[in-house]
Amino acid sequence: MNFKEICIIGYYGFGNIGDDAILIAALEEYINAYNIYVRILVNDNSYIEKMLRRFSLDRNVALYNRWNLKQISEAIHYSEALVFCGGGLFQDKTSIRSFLYYFSLALMAKLKRKKIIIERNSIGPLNTKISRFLFHKVLEWVDYVSVRDRNSLDFLNQNYPQFAGKYLLKEDFVISPISSSIFKNTINVEEKYDLLFIIRKFPKVRNIISLVKELEKIYRVKVMVFQQKDLEDFSDIFDVEYPGDGEIYNALSIIQSSKLIISNRLHGIIFALLRDKKVIGISIDPKIEGFCKDNNIDYVCEDDEDIESKVMLLVEKNLR
Repeated sequence: MNFKEICIIGYYGFGNIGDDAILIAALEEYINAYNIYVRILVNDNSYIEKMLRRFSLDRNVALYNRWNLKQISEAIHYSEALVFCGGGLFQDKTSIRSFLYYFSLALMAKLKRKKIIIERNSIGPLNTKISRFLFHKVLEWVDYVSVRDRNSLDFLNQNYPQFAGKYLLKEDFVISPISSSIFKNTINVEEKYDLLFIIRKFPKVRNIISLVKELEKIYRVKVMVFQQKDLEDFSDIFDVEYPGDGEIYNALSIIQSSKLIISNRLHGIIFALLRDKKVIGISIDPKIEGFCKDNNIDYVCEDDEDIESKVMLLVEKNLR
C-alpha cells in the first residue's frame, strides 16, 4: 500500500473479539510492515488503547470517535485514503442503517478527494434497491476492492461486472502471511474440553442450544461468545465465557484447550485454523459459507433441515 497516512474504519471498539483481531492484524501490517501512520475510527477507545499497548502497536496511530462528525472529518481530511478495513461492512442484512453509515463515510472521502479502498471485506447481502444503487456509486469511487472469500468475489462479478478490473481476492487480515504471526505465539494450556461452541444468536439458535445440552451428556463441552451482548443472550442458559474486551489471547487459550471447535462466528473458525484445531462452521451469513468452502471446512447452513442431527454427525466424524 503506497500511502504514508491512512484512515481506517471497521467494526472497532464494540468488544467483538473477531473485529478486534482484524484491527490488530491490520495494524501489524500497516504499521510494522509498511510504516504507515494510521488514524482509526472507533466506537470506544477505553479498551482499544490498552489492547494496542499489549500488542506493541501504539505508535504511529491515532484514535478518533466514529460517532463525532468533526473527528471523522479531521481523520479523513488529514489522511491520503479512507480504507474500509476488514469485516462485512457493505451489507444490509444486519441493518440498513449500518450500510448507510459506511456509505456516508465513502461519500465524505469522495467529496474530500481522497482515495477510497475496500480492503479484505465480505460483500453482501444487499437486499434493498437503495443499498444496491448506493453500493454501485461506492464501486465507481473506489480504487480497488479486495474480498476475503470467493462468494464475495462471485457476488461482485455477478452483480457489478462493469467494475471487475477493481476486484482482488486476498486472505482475511487475521490469516495473512504478513500479520498472522502476531497470533501464533506458543500457548501452553491443558486440554480441558472435547467441544467448544462459539456462538451468537440466529433464527435456529434454539436447535443449537438443545444440541449443546445433549452433547454435554457425552462430552466435556464449553460455550464461548465473542461479544458482551452475546453473553447476555446465553448466560441464563449455559455457563458461558466471554474472554473480555480486546482479550484476544484469552480467546485463543480457550480454543487451544479444546479438541473440536463449532462456530457460527467467522473468526472462531479462523482462530481454530490458526491453532491447528478441528473446526465445524455453522453458516449464518455468506462470509462463513464462503470461508468454509475456500478452506475445505465442514459446515452446515442455518436453513438446513434438521440442523441438530447434521452437526451431531460432523461431531462424531471429527471426534472418533
